[in-house]
Amino acid sequence: RYGENTGQTCAVLVTTERKPEVMAAYVKHLHDSGLAPTCVVNGVTDSVAGTSEGAALFIDGGEPYFQERLRDKTFTLSPDSFFQPNTEAAELLVGVAERYANLSGSEMLLDLYCGVGVFSILFSSQVSQSVGIEILPAAVIHATQNADQNGVSNARFLAANLDEGIHGFLGSTRPDVVITDPPRAGMHPKAVAALRDLAPSRIVYVSCHPVPQAENIAALCEGGLYDLAEMQPVDLFPQTPHVENVALLRRN
Repeated sequence: RYGENTGQTCAVLVTTERKPEVMAAYVKHLHDSGLAPTCVVNGVTDSVAGTSEGAALFIDGGEPYFQERLRDKTFTLSPDSFFQPNTEAAELLVGVAERYANLSGSEMLLDLYCGVGVFSILFSSQVSQSVGIEILPAAVIHATQNADQNGVSNARFLAANLDEGIHGFLGSTRPDVVITDPPRAGMHPKAVAALRDLAPSRIVYVSCHPVPQAENIAALCEGGLYDLAEMQPVDLFPQTPHVENVALLRRN
């Protein structure tokens, strides 16, 4: 992974076994080649899959993190943090989400599946407060650290499983605008039902898989509660069939 705006590189080598001596030679090879990554990581997993998610991570060279900038904010990322790999296109994506959210400075923003806090932090000057929710405790720690290092004081982050709903995490707080950026499987029906109950004026739905996004949007709009006002795909992965798709839902 390469930070376009910082020049920092994170190299992750995924293997089925942990061999420290091989990794030491690999780190030396990278440095001898002039690459000098900010961090070199060995991800170890014996699962047969198209993803390395859940691999045990070992830092074999450099720092346990690297950094990238989006707009004027710097984000510290662990090797397994979710963060868009195409920074220039990610900035376009953020611009679409910002236009759809149409924030005026007074809103309470709910940032679902917030990862390392990108939307909450980038939009912090346009809201009164924001709450980000993410299932991974490590991501919540990074989100909190990223807010601190960027001088953002009106964002807080919670570690919680959104498949269990939302209400219990917010207390009496009610969001004006929701940005949701779920994984490929989309939002759990309980999360969709909770969003309908909260009934924010606008929902900005960012998706990496348009099929479950369409199913979720149909459920959110059921009974005329919301209208699908606009959609904009963003090509973060050129020359592949994958797109990110941003949708705006307005409450009737």
